[in-house]
Amino acid sequence: MKSLFILPCAIMVGKNQNDQLERFFQLQHTVDSILSRFKDVEIRIYELTGNPIYESFRTQLPNCIIISSENDQEVLNIKNNANKVKLPVSAKIRSTYERGYIKNATESLILCRILDDINPLEYDRIYKITGRYFFNNSFDLKKHNVEGKITLKDKSKCAHGKKWTKTNYLRHCMYWSFCPTILEDVKSKFNKIHQYIIEHSNGKGIASIENGLDLFFSDELIHSIEDTGVSGRIDGQYYYID
Repeated sequence: MKSLFILPCAIMVGKNQNDQLERFFQLQHTVDSILSRFKDVEIRIYELTGNPIYESFRTQLPNCIIISSENDQEVLNIKNNANKVKLPVSAKIRSTYERGYIKNATESLILCRILDDINPLEYDRIYKITGRYFFNNSFDLKKHNVEGKITLKDKSKCAHGKKWTKTNYLRHCMYWSFCPTILEDVKSKFNKIHQYIIEHSNGKGIASIENGLDLFFSDELIHSIEDTGVSGRIDGQYYYID
């Protein structure tokens, strides 16, 4: 059987074509890192900005299924109504947290849809990697491919703390993978994560997928690893090894 790769990304941010090109090159690197390590794969790319994708970008990724959110009303509603969400932060830093809310709300929404659409009998493992990251030379499939588990990076302390997020911890969400035998469990958890982001962000506190992974996935369901073998560039500012 083949492996399924889910790649949420935000390529068409803003109107600066150089920025869009840089993000697209990062996405190409993500795809290349998959194709160089896995033989039989299905790669689904989900562009989450709500903007149309250049046809030239599509033609350069012939091995991928590319889905745009430009006509996705639910995604557009999250973006367009984010300024009405009662985030518990000052006006000075609101724009940063508002972007974070949009990113987490749209990505969790799309992940819920994708998981609902998966036939677990078609795949031997399901991977999620954000389109700005890539598998590096330390990636070892044997450390990830555990039956009946979701593989996540070890939890780390959350700077905002339990008062604001309902947990003192988070688990990085740029990469995770799971065995299809637990698909129903993973679907249930991500539905809870999406609901948590929408509801908790509106006047109660700060919420993210990373907090939700710690809140809703029990230790019994998790295969926790110290190093995922994934690298990437965060916000175009610095490189990161997970």
